[in-house]
Amino acid sequence: MLVSLDKLISLSAGVLVVIIILSFQPRHKTIAQRLHKFTSWQPEVKVTPRGSVLQTLARYIPSGWGKSREIDLIRANIPLNGNEFLVLQIVLASALGGLGLLVVHNILVAIVSFILVWIMSLAYVNHAKEQQLKLFNGQLADALNLMANAIRSGFSFLQAMDMASREMPAPLSAEWGSALKEMQLGVTIEQALENLTVRVGSADLDLMVTAIIIQRQVGGNLSEVLSNIHDTIKDRLRIQREIQTLTAQGRISGYIIGGLPFFIALLLLFINPNYLGQLISTPLGWAMIGGGLVSQTIGFVIIRRIVNIKV
Repeated sequence: MLVSLDKLISLSAGVLVVIIILSFQPRHKTIAQRLHKFTSWQPEVKVTPRGSVLQTLARYIPSGWGKSREIDLIRANIPLNGNEFLVLQIVLASALGGLGLLVVHNILVAIVSFILVWIMSLAYVNHAKEQQLKLFNGQLADALNLMANAIRSGFSFLQAMDMASREMPAPLSAEWGSALKEMQLGVTIEQALENLTVRVGSADLDLMVTAIIIQRQVGGNLSEVLSNIHDTIKDRLRIQREIQTLTAQGRISGYIIGGLPFFIALLLLFINPNYLGQLISTPLGWAMIGGGLVSQTIGFVIIRRIVNIKV
Protein backbone atom coordinates (compact mmCIF):
# COMPACT_ATOMS: atom_id res chain seq x y z
CA MET A 1 0.00 0.00 0.00
CA LEU A 2 2.88 2.33 0.78
CA VAL A 3 4.43 1.64 -2.64
CA SER A 4 1.15 2.41 -4.38
CA LEU A 5 0.86 5.67 -2.47
CA ASP A 6 4.42 6.63 -3.50
CA LYS A 7 3.66 5.93 -7.14
CA LEU A 8 0.47 7.98 -6.97
CA ILE A 9 2.26 10.91 -5.36
CA SER A 10 5.10 10.72 -7.89
CA LEU A 11 2.62 10.74 -10.78
CA SER A 12 0.76 13.71 -9.29
CA ALA A 13 3.98 15.64 -8.79
CA GLY A 14 5.01 14.92 -12.39
CA VAL A 15 1.67 16.15 -13.73
CA LEU A 16 1.95 19.34 -11.67
CA VAL A 17 5.46 20.00 -12.99
CA VAL A 18 4.22 19.57 -16.58
CA ILE A 19 1.37 22.01 -15.90
CA ILE A 20 3.82 24.57 -14.51
CA ILE A 21 6.08 24.27 -17.57
CA LEU A 22 3.19 24.55 -20.02
CA SER A 23 1.81 27.56 -18.16
CA PHE A 24 4.83 29.73 -18.99
CA GLN A 25 4.20 30.14 -22.73
CA PRO A 26 4.71 33.24 -24.90
CA ARG A 27 1.83 35.63 -24.44
CA HIS A 28 0.21 37.27 -27.49
CA LYS A 29 -2.64 39.72 -27.06
CA THR A 30 -5.43 39.99 -29.59
CA ILE A 31 -6.32 43.31 -31.20
CA ALA A 32 -9.43 43.55 -29.02
CA GLN A 33 -7.38 43.07 -25.88
CA ARG A 34 -4.90 45.74 -26.97
CA LEU A 35 -7.69 48.20 -27.70
CA HIS A 36 -9.29 47.46 -24.34
CA LYS A 37 -6.03 48.49 -22.67
CA PHE A 38 -6.32 52.00 -24.09
CA THR A 39 -10.10 52.56 -24.15
CA SER A 40 -10.87 51.76 -20.52
CA TRP A 41 -9.06 51.06 -17.28
CA GLN A 42 -10.62 48.47 -15.01
CA PRO A 43 -7.72 47.98 -14.00
CA GLU A 44 -5.88 46.45 -16.93
CA VAL A 45 -5.39 42.71 -16.51
CA LYS A 46 -2.62 41.03 -18.48
CA VAL A 47 -3.98 37.87 -20.03
CA THR A 48 -2.54 34.63 -21.27
CA PRO A 49 -3.18 33.34 -24.80
CA ARG A 50 -6.33 31.38 -25.50
CA GLY A 51 -5.94 27.70 -24.94
CA SER A 52 -3.03 27.93 -22.49
CA VAL A 53 -3.14 25.47 -19.61
CA LEU A 54 -3.03 28.17 -16.95
CA GLN A 55 -5.90 30.12 -18.48
CA THR A 56 -7.94 26.96 -18.95
CA LEU A 57 -7.57 26.02 -15.30
CA ALA A 58 -8.35 29.60 -14.23
CA ARG A 59 -11.78 29.38 -15.88
CA TYR A 60 -12.89 26.86 -13.27
CA ILE A 61 -12.27 29.33 -10.44
CA PRO A 62 -15.03 31.85 -9.61
CA SER A 63 -14.09 35.25 -11.01
CA GLY A 64 -14.39 37.03 -7.67
CA TRP A 65 -11.81 34.89 -5.90
CA GLY A 66 -8.76 36.42 -7.59
CA LYS A 67 -10.17 39.89 -8.24
CA SER A 68 -8.71 41.44 -5.10
CA ARG A 69 -5.19 40.36 -6.11
CA GLU A 70 -5.25 41.86 -9.62
CA ILE A 71 -4.31 45.41 -8.65
CA ASP A 72 -1.28 44.06 -6.75
CA LEU A 73 -0.24 41.97 -9.76
CA ILE A 74 -0.48 45.03 -12.00
CA ARG A 75 1.60 47.14 -9.64
CA ALA A 76 4.12 44.29 -9.37
CA ASN A 77 4.29 44.03 -13.19
CA ILE A 78 3.45 40.31 -13.09
CA PRO A 79 1.72 39.23 -16.35
CA LEU A 80 -1.08 37.23 -14.72
CA ASN A 81 -4.63 37.99 -13.72
CA GLY A 82 -6.02 37.16 -10.30
CA ASN A 83 -7.43 33.73 -11.13
CA GLU A 84 -4.31 32.65 -13.01
CA PHE A 85 -2.14 33.64 -10.07
CA LEU A 86 -4.44 31.69 -7.73
CA VAL A 87 -4.13 28.59 -9.94
CA LEU A 88 -0.35 28.96 -9.98
CA GLN A 89 -0.33 29.22 -6.20
CA ILE A 90 -2.37 26.03 -5.87
CA VAL A 91 -0.20 24.14 -8.36
CA LEU A 92 3.12 25.15 -6.79
CA ALA A 93 1.92 24.62 -3.21
CA SER A 94 0.42 21.23 -4.07
CA ALA A 95 3.59 20.15 -5.89
CA LEU A 96 5.87 20.99 -2.97
CA GLY A 97 3.41 19.53 -0.47
CA GLY A 98 3.24 16.29 -2.45
CA LEU A 99 7.01 16.21 -2.69
CA GLY A 100 7.32 16.62 1.07
CA LEU A 101 4.84 13.80 1.65
CA LEU A 102 6.71 11.58 -0.81
CA VAL A 103 10.12 12.16 0.77
CA VAL A 104 9.27 12.21 4.47
CA HIS A 105 5.92 10.33 4.55
CA ASN A 106 4.64 12.89 7.02
CA ILE A 107 1.37 14.73 6.45
CA LEU A 108 2.51 17.60 8.68
CA VAL A 109 5.49 18.27 6.42
CA ALA A 110 3.17 18.36 3.41
CA ILE A 111 0.81 20.81 5.14
CA VAL A 112 3.66 23.05 6.30
CA SER A 113 5.21 23.01 2.81
CA PHE A 114 1.86 23.93 1.23
CA ILE A 115 1.38 26.86 3.62
CA LEU A 116 4.95 28.08 3.18
CA VAL A 117 4.68 28.12 -0.63
CA TRP A 118 1.36 29.95 -0.39
CA ILE A 119 2.82 32.59 1.93
CA MET A 120 6.02 32.91 -0.08
CA SER A 121 4.08 33.51 -3.31
CA LEU A 122 2.17 36.36 -1.68
CA ALA A 123 5.40 37.72 -0.23
CA TYR A 124 6.96 37.63 -3.70
CA VAL A 125 4.11 39.71 -5.13
CA ASN A 126 4.42 42.26 -2.33
CA HIS A 127 8.19 42.40 -2.77
CA ALA A 128 7.89 42.88 -6.54
CA LYS A 129 5.27 45.58 -5.99
CA GLU A 130 7.51 47.40 -3.52
CA GLN A 131 10.47 47.19 -5.91
CA GLN A 132 8.44 48.59 -8.79
CA LEU A 133 7.13 51.39 -6.60
CA LYS A 134 10.61 52.18 -5.31
CA LEU A 135 11.96 52.32 -8.85
CA PHE A 136 9.08 54.52 -10.00
CA ASN A 137 9.48 56.95 -7.10
CA GLY A 138 13.20 57.19 -7.81
CA GLN A 139 12.46 58.23 -11.40
CA LEU A 140 9.59 60.58 -10.61
CA ALA A 141 11.70 63.49 -9.35
CA ASP A 142 13.84 63.48 -12.50
CA ALA A 143 10.72 63.31 -14.67
CA LEU A 144 9.22 66.32 -12.87
CA ASN A 145 12.42 68.30 -13.33
CA LEU A 146 12.43 67.43 -17.04
CA MET A 147 8.78 68.44 -17.43
CA ALA A 148 9.28 71.71 -15.53
CA ASN A 149 12.21 72.68 -17.77
CA ALA A 150 10.23 71.74 -20.89
CA ILE A 151 7.28 73.89 -19.82
CA ARG A 152 9.62 76.83 -19.15
CA SER A 153 10.91 76.38 -22.71
CA GLY A 154 7.40 76.81 -24.13
CA PHE A 155 6.10 73.23 -24.28
CA SER A 156 2.56 72.43 -23.23
CA PHE A 157 1.83 70.04 -20.37
CA LEU A 158 1.03 67.16 -22.75
CA GLN A 159 4.17 67.83 -24.81
CA ALA A 160 6.27 67.89 -21.65
CA MET A 161 4.68 64.64 -20.48
CA ASP A 162 5.32 63.04 -23.88
CA MET A 163 8.96 64.13 -23.70
CA ALA A 164 9.31 62.57 -20.24
CA SER A 165 7.74 59.30 -21.46
CA ARG A 166 10.31 59.13 -24.28
CA GLU A 167 13.34 60.17 -22.27
CA MET A 168 12.77 58.33 -18.98
CA PRO A 169 13.30 54.55 -18.55
CA ALA A 170 10.70 52.00 -17.45
CA PRO A 171 8.52 51.74 -15.42
CA LEU A 172 7.83 55.50 -15.49
CA SER A 173 7.98 55.72 -19.29
CA ALA A 174 5.38 52.94 -19.64
CA GLU A 175 2.99 54.52 -17.12
CA TRP A 176 3.38 57.97 -18.65
CA GLY A 177 2.78 56.48 -22.10
CA SER A 178 -0.39 54.71 -20.95
CA ALA A 179 -1.75 57.96 -19.50
CA LEU A 180 -0.97 59.82 -22.74
CA LYS A 181 -2.72 57.18 -24.83
CA GLU A 182 -5.80 57.50 -22.64
CA MET A 183 -5.79 61.27 -23.23
CA GLN A 184 -5.40 60.78 -26.99
CA LEU A 185 -8.44 58.48 -26.99
CA GLY A 186 -10.64 61.13 -25.38
CA VAL A 187 -10.16 60.64 -21.64
CA THR A 188 -9.83 63.94 -19.79
CA ILE A 189 -6.45 64.88 -18.39
CA GLU A 190 -7.80 64.82 -14.83
CA GLN A 191 -9.30 61.35 -15.23
CA ALA A 192 -6.20 59.95 -16.95
CA LEU A 193 -3.99 61.25 -14.14
CA GLU A 194 -6.32 59.78 -11.51
CA ASN A 195 -6.19 56.43 -13.32
CA LEU A 196 -2.41 56.74 -13.26
CA THR A 197 -2.35 57.19 -9.48
CA VAL A 198 -4.57 54.14 -8.95
CA ARG A 199 -2.43 52.06 -11.28
CA VAL A 200 0.88 52.97 -9.62
CA GLY A 201 -0.15 53.49 -5.98
CA SER A 202 2.54 56.06 -5.24
CA ALA A 203 2.05 58.75 -2.59
CA ASP A 204 4.55 61.00 -4.39
CA LEU A 205 2.65 60.62 -7.65
CA ASP A 206 -0.61 61.35 -5.85
CA LEU A 207 0.94 64.58 -4.57
CA MET A 208 1.96 65.56 -8.09
CA VAL A 209 -1.43 64.75 -9.62
CA THR A 210 -3.29 66.65 -6.89
CA ALA A 211 -1.14 69.73 -7.47
CA ILE A 212 -1.60 69.55 -11.25
CA ILE A 213 -5.39 69.19 -10.98
CA ILE A 214 -5.58 72.16 -8.58
CA GLN A 215 -3.39 74.23 -10.90
CA ARG A 216 -5.62 73.43 -13.88
CA GLN A 217 -8.67 74.55 -11.91
CA VAL A 218 -7.37 77.75 -10.29
CA GLY A 219 -4.45 78.64 -12.56
CA GLY A 220 -0.85 79.45 -11.73
CA ASN A 221 2.68 78.75 -12.89
CA LEU A 222 2.76 75.02 -13.65
CA SER A 223 6.53 74.87 -14.08
CA GLU A 224 6.98 76.41 -10.63
CA VAL A 225 4.52 73.92 -9.15
CA LEU A 226 6.38 70.98 -10.69
CA SER A 227 9.72 72.37 -9.46
CA ASN A 228 8.41 72.65 -5.90
CA ILE A 229 7.09 69.08 -6.03
CA HIS A 230 10.45 67.95 -7.42
CA ASP A 231 12.26 69.51 -4.46
CA THR A 232 9.80 67.97 -2.00
CA ILE A 233 10.17 64.48 -3.49
CA LYS A 234 13.96 64.78 -3.55
CA ASP A 235 13.99 65.67 0.15
CA ARG A 236 11.67 62.78 0.98
CA LEU A 237 13.84 60.30 -0.93
CA ARG A 238 16.95 61.55 0.86
CA ILE A 239 15.30 61.18 4.27
CA GLN A 240 13.99 57.72 3.37
CA ARG A 241 17.47 56.54 2.38
CA GLU A 242 18.88 57.82 5.66
CA ILE A 243 16.15 56.04 7.63
CA GLN A 244 16.70 52.78 5.73
CA THR A 245 20.40 52.94 6.52
CA LEU A 246 19.78 53.52 10.22
CA THR A 247 17.14 50.77 10.51
CA ALA A 248 18.84 48.14 8.33
CA GLN A 249 20.14 46.18 11.32
CA GLY A 250 16.69 46.06 12.92
CA ARG A 251 15.06 44.82 9.72
CA ILE A 252 17.62 42.05 9.22
CA SER A 253 17.26 41.00 12.86
CA GLY A 254 13.49 40.80 12.44
CA TYR A 255 13.78 38.59 9.35
CA ILE A 256 16.26 36.25 11.03
CA ILE A 257 14.27 35.98 14.26
CA GLY A 258 11.03 35.43 12.35
CA GLY A 259 12.35 32.78 9.96
CA LEU A 260 14.81 30.86 12.12
CA PRO A 261 12.25 28.71 14.06
CA PHE A 262 10.55 27.57 10.84
CA PHE A 263 13.87 26.75 9.20
CA ILE A 264 15.03 24.71 12.21
CA ALA A 265 11.69 22.88 12.45
CA LEU A 266 11.74 21.89 8.75
CA LEU A 267 15.37 20.85 9.01
CA LEU A 268 14.64 18.59 11.99
CA LEU A 269 11.60 17.09 10.26
CA PHE A 270 13.69 16.14 7.23
CA ILE A 271 16.71 14.91 9.22
CA ASN A 272 14.92 13.10 12.06
CA PRO A 273 11.10 13.14 11.88
CA ASN A 274 10.77 11.29 15.22
CA TYR A 275 12.66 14.02 17.07
CA LEU A 276 9.59 16.28 17.10
CA GLY A 277 7.16 13.41 17.51
CA GLN A 278 5.86 14.46 20.94
CA LEU A 279 5.49 18.04 19.79
CA ILE A 280 3.35 17.25 16.75
CA SER A 281 1.38 14.26 18.06
CA THR A 282 -0.02 15.47 21.37
CA PRO A 283 -2.58 18.18 22.20
CA LEU A 284 -0.04 19.93 24.44
CA GLY A 285 2.45 19.98 21.58
CA TRP A 286 -0.10 21.50 19.20
CA ALA A 287 -0.94 24.13 21.80
CA MET A 288 2.75 24.96 22.17
CA ILE A 289 3.12 25.24 18.38
CA GLY A 290 0.10 27.53 18.22
CA GLY A 291 1.41 29.70 21.03
CA GLY A 292 4.81 29.91 19.38
CA LEU A 293 3.31 30.92 16.03
CA VAL A 294 1.20 33.63 17.67
CA SER A 295 4.22 34.93 19.60
CA GLN A 296 6.38 34.89 16.47
CA THR A 297 3.76 36.80 14.50
CA ILE A 298 3.31 39.43 17.22
CA GLY A 299 7.06 39.90 17.57
CA PHE A 300 7.60 40.18 13.83
CA VAL A 301 4.79 42.74 13.48
CA ILE A 302 6.19 44.80 16.35
CA ILE A 303 9.67 44.81 14.83
CA ARG A 304 8.25 45.83 11.46
CA ARG A 305 6.30 48.65 13.08
CA ILE A 306 9.41 49.92 14.83
CA VAL A 307 11.70 49.95 11.80
CA ASN A 308 9.07 50.97 9.21
CA ILE A 309 9.13 54.75 9.63
CA LYS A 310 6.85 56.70 7.30
CA VAL A 311 8.12 59.94 5.78
